[in-house]
Amino acid sequence: RAERPECRPRLVQEVTPDSLRRVAAHELAAAVVMESPAAARRHAIRVDTLKDEPLLAALPRSHRYAAEPAIPIGEFVAETVLLPREPTGLMFNAWFRSVVRAHGLELENTMAIASAPWDRRLPPVASGEAVAVMVADWVQEPGGGLVAVPFDPPLVFPTDLISRWPPTEEVSGLVQ
Repeated sequence: RAERPECRPRLVQEVTPDSLRRVAAHELAAAVVMESPAAARRHAIRVDTLKDEPLLAALPRSHRYAAEPAIPIGEFVAETVLLPREPTGLMFNAWFRSVVRAHGLELENTMAIASAPWDRRLPPVASGEAVAVMVADWVQEPGGGLVAVPFDPPLVFPTDLISRWPPTEEVSGLVQ
């Protein structure tokens, strides 16, 4: 905003498929979404790689890895893993399962949780019923009986900036 006062960003939290549809329909000028490489062709929109967000494991403070510098991915997936309820969590769940498979593992024991802001999703983690994945930028201090621990090996969540095609002047300035 400081650099481009003509831009009036607003925060709208929704799932990637809804954002893709809304940008393609010109209801939104741009959105940050899960990595969506085929979206440009499928939705006739512009896709720019934005950032790889480090992922952390949300663990109860009582967890054996809570004070460790990292949790091995195999130890994490051996736990009950909290995942967003589908259909809203469909893209994330499929993506995370593919990441786990790429490490030669399977995600077998999961607990579905309604889509909500992260602070309202995590009570089963604080109570020791499950563990969860969270983006590092979402966490200042997890609080509420939780700790956030990096994965070993490190995991990242790829995000894209999608925008209308042709882009608006504001979006063109933003993408530069």
